[in-house]
Amino acid sequence: MNTPRSATHGSVTECTYQARSGSQLAVLIRFDTNSSEKAFASDRSIFESHGQKLGQVTGFGDEAYYFSETAGKSTVNTIVVRQGRLQILVTGSAALDQTAAIAHQTLTEYEAAHPSVIPTTPTT
Repeated sequence: MNTPRSATHGSVTECTYQARSGSQLAVLIRFDTNSSEKAFASDRSIFESHGQKLGQVTGFGDEAYYFSETAGKSTVNTIVVRQGRLQILVTGSAALDQTAAIAHQTLTEYEAAHPSVIPTTPTT
């Protein structure tokens, strides 16, 4: 991937990555560092009201879901994860498992770089 283009608006930062090759692959990663359970639920209901069929993602974050949208021959996959007050949205033209891997890696790296910002969910 090429160096990202980024834009910050308040607590939200968006980074867009284009593939280095001539392919159409691209990834958008959106960080919101001032999210909440309520905001996450509200965003989720907006996607649902626009007809998106959401699936649950397990294994990382406090809660997460995904959806896919196909237009012509292209499919765009989106994963949204909330961990504490951080919400990460990863959307791109990669396969769903690749998009999930990017979301997982993004959350892992963010947690490592900002350990005091994101509370760790206790496991039993």
